[in-house]
Amino acid sequence: MIHSVYVMRKTGENLYTKRYEESNIDDNLISGFLSALQNFVAEVSSGDVIRTIKTGNVKFIYNILQDIIVVVVADKEEDEKKIEEKVEKISEVFYNKFKTELENWTGDVSAFKKFDEDLEDIISGNVKVSLIGFGGVGKTTILKLLKNEEIPLKHNPTIAVDIKPFKEINLAGVKLIVWDFAGQERFESLWKMLIKGSDLIIVVVDSTMINLLKTRRKIMKLIEDENPNAKVIVIANKQDIPKAIKPNIIEDILNAQTHGFVAIDPSYRRELLKIINEKIAELSKINKKESSAIVSAA
Repeated sequence: MIHSVYVMRKTGENLYTKRYEESNIDDNLISGFLSALQNFVAEVSSGDVIRTIKTGNVKFIYNILQDIIVVVVADKEEDEKKIEEKVEKISEVFYNKFKTELENWTGDVSAFKKFDEDLEDIISGNVKVSLIGFGGVGKTTILKLLKNEEIPLKHNPTIAVDIKPFKEINLAGVKLIVWDFAGQERFESLWKMLIKGSDLIIVVVDSTMINLLKTRRKIMKLIEDENPNAKVIVIANKQDIPKAIKPNIIEDILNAQTHGFVAIDPSYRRELLKIINEKIAELSKINKKESSAIVSAA
């Protein structure tokens, strides 16, 4: 995990600090390192080289860009390459966002507090959620439900891919991006490419046997082949239609956790948010066990 983030001027003044709730690193160790770094900064090349110093159970990964030094303190076991990428991104975003303030700095650090949201985006990253199913099963209606937008009463097919960033919805401390896949068979060639890299795949079915068998044969097989480690849930939509197959039966057919829905009913939104939040939380726990997730600020 990342314990803290520091942004300093080369001349030694601290501009921005972010400490994470679970940090138990000795402040004296951090202060000593930062002081040593400031003393030797003139000998360190600027811009292109990200350096790492390991001590005890932590490592300091830092970058110098123009007049600022960015330092990230993390567990020694953390993936160094991933943190280096984040350090580089933090440096670039901070410098570009506050270039005017840095050039005309008067000693006031209050302006730099606005960096919190940018840092959260860089540290936590995005979660890619793919919404997939054949045409007419209700994918876009599910997406509208999630966005708390007006539910369409008429089916208008999605063309190719509709990408929705959910800036107003913070699920399990991550930024959520949903990809709504066109369900027409002529777009099936896109599915393989877009399923790769998805963290969570929501398969939408219309609760008819014909659709279920087709989904099992094509979509579930594609997920198994291309992204077997993704979290998968099934939304059994249109449970209000006559002879709709029940979720427990659909779960056996598709071998994936299934939830019954009537997506045109806005009351199902709370359940949808709960389901997605739980799955993202599961992903976070798995990543922590693999020592590849970075804990975001509380």
